[in-house]
Amino acid sequence: MDNFDDVDSCVVLETIFEEERCKLYVNTIGYKLRNKGMITIPLAGEIFSNLFLKISQNIDDAVMRKVVIQNAVDFFDDTMMTLLQKGRLIIAKINDGDYQYIPRIKELDYKITDDDALHISTAINKKCQRFITIDKDLLNDRFRGMIKSEFGLVIAEP
Repeated sequence: MDNFDDVDSCVVLETIFEEERCKLYVNTIGYKLRNKGMITIPLAGEIFSNLFLKISQNIDDAVMRKVVIQNAVDFFDDTMMTLLQKGRLIIAKINDGDYQYIPRIKELDYKITDDDALHISTAINKKCQRFITIDKDLLNDRFRGMIKSEFGLVIAEP
């Protein structure tokens, strides 16, 4: 079976806004010896809800708001569709087993949101090698160490 990285929504969102390390990571998913990428349906929903509800609401200028949204659509059409078509990225459904580690993850750190606990639990259940994020709460050394020790999942930056 292929090795996969579960890619957090914040990495994809920052790629749209030209954050270099995120952009480089996304553009090299599944290339040569790199792990393939996985985005779950809830993560995809998080990307679009953040894009359309939060980010676009912070841009008062209607023309600029349309430009930002169009850039995001172009990114998905160009980059994400290419990765999907080449088999370097998959979009995975959630199944019952993906919920099983949530209680333990929340025990390890009560500050982890329910969404993030689901994302990490899914990565563990789907046997991903890494969960790629720029979320500071998830990159906390203590939390990362406990997740790696208990579940073998590496939480890493792009």
